[in-house]
Amino acid sequence: CAGNSIPSDYSKSKLDLYKSTDHGKTWSFVSSIASGGQPKSENGYTPVWEPFLLVADNKLIVYYADQRDPRYGQKNVHQTSADGVNWGPVVDDVTSPLYIDRPGMPVVAQMGNGNYIMTYEVCGSEHCKISYKISPDPENFGSVKGTRLIAEDGTSPESSSYVVWLPTGGANGTLAVSAFSDESLFLNTQNGEGSWTKIKSNAEIGYSRGLVPMPDGHSVFVISGGPHPLGTDRANSVTYGTVDLKGGG
Repeated sequence: CAGNSIPSDYSKSKLDLYKSTDHGKTWSFVSSIASGGQPKSENGYTPVWEPFLLVADNKLIVYYADQRDPRYGQKNVHQTSADGVNWGPVVDDVTSPLYIDRPGMPVVAQMGNGNYIMTYEVCGSEHCKISYKISPDPENFGSVKGTRLIAEDGTSPESSSYVVWLPTGGANGTLAVSAFSDESLFLNTQNGEGSWTKIKSNAEIGYSRGLVPMPDGHSVFVISGGPHPLGTDRANSVTYGTVDLKGGG
C-alpha cells in the first residue's frame, strides 16, 4: 500500500510504502519512494502525488504525479524496485510542452492481449480531460502518444480517471474507465482502439473513485471517496456499488 505522508503543518509531501503479510490486519513501513515540497496543486510548488502500484516482470512499479521538475507544472512518472526498498531513477511517462498543463492521476492496467493501458488527466489547457496511452512495456509509456478518451455520444470525461480490464464482452475483453466528472463508466472492447461506450452505473460520483474487477469476470466493484475534492473542507463519505457489464455493455 502506498500513500502520501503529509505532516500536520503541510510542509512537505512524501510517498511511503507499507506492507501487510496477514491479509491487511497489521502493516509495517517498507520505504519512502519519493519526497517533495508543500502539497499544493498549483504550478510552481514541488509536491508528489497520487501513487499507483503495479507488479510486472518481478518488479514493483509505482506511477505518480510529480511537480518537482521545473520544466513542467506537473508530469506523470514512474520508478521501479526489485525489493520495495531500493528505488530506481524517475522515468517520465507523460509530459506536455505547455508548462501550464498538469498530467496527473496515472492508473495502469494490463489487457488480455498483454499490452498495458495508462489513463490519466491533463489539467491546464485541456481542463482535466482524460487521455490514455497503450504500450507493450509498462516501463515505456514516455515514447507513446496519448489519445483523448471520447465516447460515442461525444462525452469527454474529466478528472481522476481509473481503468481496469475484465475478461468479458468478446474476444478482447472489456476496458472500463471511471472519471470524476460523471457517474457513468466508459467501456471499450477493442483493446483501447476504436470507440468507447458510455453506460450508466449505480455508483455515486467521486473525486477519488476506484474500480476492482470481481471474480465472476463480468462485474466491477466501484468504490468512491466522495464528491468533494481536496481543499474544499467539506465532508465526504465512502460509498460503493457493483456494476454488471453483462458482456461489455
